[in-house]
Formats: sequence, C-alpha cells, structure tokens
Amino acid sequence: MYIPTQKERYSKVAWYTLLLCMMLPSGLVAWAYGDFTSFAWCACAFLLPMTHLLVWTGASFGGAVMISSVFHSIAFFWLAKRCRWKPKTRLTVAVTYGMFTALILRLMIAYFVWKSVVGN
Repeated sequence: MYIPTQKERYSKVAWYTLLLCMMLPSGLVAWAYGDFTSFAWCACAFLLPMTHLLVWTGASFGGAVMISSVFHSIAFFWLAKRCRWKPKTRLTVAVTYGMFTALILRLMIAYFVWKSVVGN
C-alpha cells in the first residue's frame, strides 16, 4: 500500500478546501446551537462575528453583512490565489481562521443566551 509523503500530501491545496476550512467550523457551531435551522444560515455563519461587531458600532444589519462578506471574500481570494505561501501554510492559516471565527461565534451565542436568562 502506497502512503504519500507529507510533501506530496500538501503539494496542492484546492480552493474549495480552503473555503471549507474557513466556513465549516462556524457552520457546525451554528448548526449545533440549533437556532439556525436553515442551510443558508449555517453556510453564512462565518459572517456573523464581524457583522455583529459592525452592528454594535452603529451600522445597519444589511450594510454590515455586505461589508463582512466583502472583507471575507477579499481575504479568501488573497489566500487562495495571490498568496505565495506554501500550501501547508495556507491550509494552516485557513483552518486557524475558521476555528477563530467559530470560537467568536460560540462566545457570541453564549453571551446572547446568558443575556436572555439574566434578562438585562
């Protein structure tokens, strides 16, 4: 049985792998919470941390979603196409970014649940 070396495994990382590494952790957190029942909410859950940050600073929700999506698309395009890092480094950055947004989303959900229980 042939087992590829580490260099062969990371020699080429597809763009959809990077996209899933950025989107999937937040989608799983939103799905596990259970309030986001539709697929569209779970697929766009990685946009929510920046969106709520912009809403808290005074932007409208629609404008905040657009700004967040533009920022994330520019970051993804840069990471997938323009970045000259090794594929392993790009994959590590995408996974770290996805897990960081999932952590922030989880903290936001915990905060909103706590606020609804306390009542303030």
